[in-house]
Amino acid sequence: MKKKLIATAIITALVGGAAFAANPTNVVTSANVVGYNQINVKSNVYVLVALNFSNSNPTVSNLFASLPNGSELIFWSTSAQAYSATIGKTRAGWGVPGSNVLAVGSGVFVKIPAVTNFYLSGDVLMAATSNLYTLSNKYTVLSFPYSADMPFTNTVLGRLSANGDEISVFGTNGAWSTYGKTRAGWGSATNLQLTVGQSIFYKAVTNRTVIESRPYTNSWN
Repeated sequence: MKKKLIATAIITALVGGAAFAANPTNVVTSANVVGYNQINVKSNVYVLVALNFSNSNPTVSNLFASLPNGSELIFWSTSAQAYSATIGKTRAGWGVPGSNVLAVGSGVFVKIPAVTNFYLSGDVLMAATSNLYTLSNKYTVLSFPYSADMPFTNTVLGRLSANGDEISVFGTNGAWSTYGKTRAGWGSATNLQLTVGQSIFYKAVTNRTVIESRPYTNSWN
């Protein structure tokens, strides 16, 4: 029988985060590793969250079933360069918009009417490479797909960036912090840590694709 590990991470309104898993060596010893984020949210404040696990049913109705009535979600459309209409939860649930999917490597804005926490869960990604980013001269919501905290400049996305690329990070105070890539590098974004459960906005100067590599080893039993 294969072992099953539990990977946990906690984020508080996009700040903080824990290491990939309970295993300090970051060596995964099973093909079936279950993980989750406990996300703590202040009342009536939008946070931009990500799903960093493979979930068999990544729909709004399933992932956010535990949120209280009055909760809201907002997705970003890269093609339209605009926010979608707000999806609200009522006593009847999420309604038709509940079929919307939160893909691994993407993100969604969440607002909850009371201080609470909820969980996003699934299987830890085991593929050696994952998440094909399609970048263009448009703002795209994306996240590091694997269940691990990573310095932005250590990701393939950061390493293969071009001069003129931009990233924008949504803070707990509702304000954006934007960083640009120059010949000298990413400046203060060099120290930017991407935590499990965090999404960012990315805008590239050239069309290209990026595939991230798994940051932890995999030892099959």
